[in-house]
Amino acid sequence: MVQTAFSFPGHLLPNGLLALFIASVAFGRCFNSDRILAFEFHVRGSQLLVFGVIVAFVVACSGYLKWNYFISEVMFKNGNNAYTALMKVEQDKNTLQEYEKIYLQKLADLKNYRNEFSYLSPENYKPSGVSESERESRRIQELMRIQSELEKTLTSIRENMTTVLSYQSDYLNKAERYLFKAIDINHTYGKAYFYLASLALQASRIQRLEQALRQSNFSVLDQSFDTYQRVIADQFRTSELSFLKDALTEENIQTVATMQALEDSIALYKTSLLYFNERNSYKALAIRYSSLYDAVEVLINADSPISSNVRELLVELQKSCFEGFKCYVQTALYNLPGAWNRFSDWKNVSLVKSLKGQDVYRLFATLTSGMGTLTDQNVLKLLFWLAEREAWACKYMAQKGIWAVPDALGDFLFTAQDELFKNGSVYDSFLTLQEMLNIYREHYKRISLDLQNIDVAKALGAHIDSASSRILTQLQKNSVPSGRIEFVLNKIQQMKLQAIQYVQGIKWQEVIKTEISELLNVSKANRDWTKKVLIWNSISSALTNEIERVLKYAGIESDLVRQIVYSFHDEIAQEPFYVALWERENRFLAFFKLLVLNAEERVAETRQRYSALGESDWQYVIQNWVHSSLHEAGLSDEKQIMDFLNDFFEEVTDISKKL
Repeated sequence: MVQTAFSFPGHLLPNGLLALFIASVAFGRCFNSDRILAFEFHVRGSQLLVFGVIVAFVVACSGYLKWNYFISEVMFKNGNNAYTALMKVEQDKNTLQEYEKIYLQKLADLKNYRNEFSYLSPENYKPSGVSESERESRRIQELMRIQSELEKTLTSIRENMTTVLSYQSDYLNKAERYLFKAIDINHTYGKAYFYLASLALQASRIQRLEQALRQSNFSVLDQSFDTYQRVIADQFRTSELSFLKDALTEENIQTVATMQALEDSIALYKTSLLYFNERNSYKALAIRYSSLYDAVEVLINADSPISSNVRELLVELQKSCFEGFKCYVQTALYNLPGAWNRFSDWKNVSLVKSLKGQDVYRLFATLTSGMGTLTDQNVLKLLFWLAEREAWACKYMAQKGIWAVPDALGDFLFTAQDELFKNGSVYDSFLTLQEMLNIYREHYKRISLDLQNIDVAKALGAHIDSASSRILTQLQKNSVPSGRIEFVLNKIQQMKLQAIQYVQGIKWQEVIKTEISELLNVSKANRDWTKKVLIWNSISSALTNEIERVLKYAGIESDLVRQIVYSFHDEIAQEPFYVALWERENRFLAFFKLLVLNAEERVAETRQRYSALGESDWQYVIQNWVHSSLHEAGLSDEKQIMDFLNDFFEEVTDISKKL
């Protein structure tokens, strides 16, 4: 009753009030003469005053707390709406910036007669039916016309950019204002801290921190500078970067400001977890620690000189960042190892989306690989933990009938074992191969059976038919002659057959071998873990281009062609589930075969080479085998090493025979 009187949301729950009324009447005097579960409480004199005070206190407290929560939720909702609008505006800004670059490049190409404008150069411009005297005049007119159109478009882009920047500032201010109000009203409202943790890294805020540091306002480094820092819970407030006060220079001050913003964001996420448990909080914390690690790395390697004491503290800070990163990576995947049937961004079946961040295992592996070399003991152990956790999650997701392909860590571990071998850590290299085979072996059997149940031709054909049906509708709607429509539909059927033949003819082992080779043959700085042969991108682009060509050839009006092509591309670009799964499973099987082949060849070559060694050579070999970063003890004599190689060769050969 108190809740209903003092909380507006309480009025939205009439069934709760009805249940309370029915229960009260049922146990009242009229219907409960036997006084089951009933008792009497007589209040007289001073007791009445005490009872009245207690009731008033309960009513006042309940009313205050309910309205406090309700008002803070209203403030948060307004702030969240502004935050969502801000994210949309920032996407628009990024898009406009890309367009600006494109049109600036087009103007440069036009000026230098490059690429699509090469035909406008004096020596290339030769329109038919035009005299020599008119040719130059027409060329200049065409040049001026195109330049005018490009400049007009560029002006429009820049005007839109100005508008977007204005909106960005407005939405940011509004989001901050309402989110801080939500916390002022109710300091336990965890969602507000969650969104503020993201806003703490806005470029405008980093600029404010940088400006304060330039003015020697070191409260920035003590987390007492602005409202973002003041709302951090006391147990997470830190002055971890205060040792940099005397090391600030013109070259590193922006980096330090960025580091402090990252520290603030980390502290705000931790504060949010006191009151609000969200799966993305742990993921975001891991990402923030990774970014802070990278920022510290920049500071360590900067040209500006720093004292040995500061350098040592930076190295310790990096170690702390790695431990924080590891903690929240493991917490995130301990709390939610699977469930990608509910949260597709946790592990998306589409390889394209997976490479863009919608695979938490691949994301964490990529971040881990950037926090040291792949052969570093801490890095390699965390990569193995991720691989084992992913394989474990896939095992149980598959038992529930959910797609499950543990393919996120393969590239990283394969590259790590190759680097170990080349660095002379042969034992660790073989241990890595052995562990990879153990992790993925049972999944190879399961996925081999699953793949037999996927009819990729049917899935691909149905998707193309669905997309092409819209073409038919648009052509009929615009009264295109039936002969032209039939021509277009026949061509689409031909394209469908070609697309099916293409996917069925893909040699996956060659694809995987090429991708792995590119990773093995480049330095860490140039290694791109997202560089893959994206089958669906190739198919959708080829189909879209061919549709455009066919429509133009059929004599369809250019405006209608443009509409149809855009509509077709929007639908065909959405990769069908079973085509995406078919690709992921084929990739995994091809990778495992490559892994087995590599292990078989490498251990056979090593056995053969070691068999021909003399006693003095064995002393050098034993030095490389006696220590291991992956095993408690290495191998210390010739017999142990050869026994290991022989046993491993038998194991790999046995696996190879069963493929």
